[in-house]
Amino acid sequence: MSAELPLKSPVLRRRNSKRSRVHLDAVVETADAHYEVELRDLSCVGALIETDDAPALSGDVVFVRNHSRVASHVAWVDGCRAGLDFIDPIGEEEVLSHVGMDSHWAALAPTETFRHASLPNEERAIIKKWEKLMREMDGNLDS
Repeated sequence: MSAELPLKSPVLRRRNSKRSRVHLDAVVETADAHYEVELRDLSCVGALIETDDAPALSGDVVFVRNHSRVASHVAWVDGCRAGLDFIDPIGEEEVLSHVGMDSHWAALAPTETFRHASLPNEERAIIKKWEKLMREMDGNLDS
């Protein structure tokens, strides 16, 4: 018997959300302090951050970048990285205001964008090479 996740589960929300990989400065505020962090990944439902102070982060925090202040919960900490779950998801426009259009579209696989388009074989070959490169880069980021 397998347990099913509820539709509003934070895990399910994270897995279904488009993510944009970035290298941007941000701040995480706790009740006692604020920490300068590097934003590495942003979606409508959460963020991946890096900071030497990650082990000090736990519980409820506020993610701050430019005009945004987002109530969040520290979902996990692993070394200098931490995952934040936004209490209330932010809009796609707000994500784009931080990551920019180019970064956001680069995060989408070409097959998601062009899967049903009628493309010449030459362009399909270029997309396949790009997909392979993105998979290789993705593997290097996780290690």
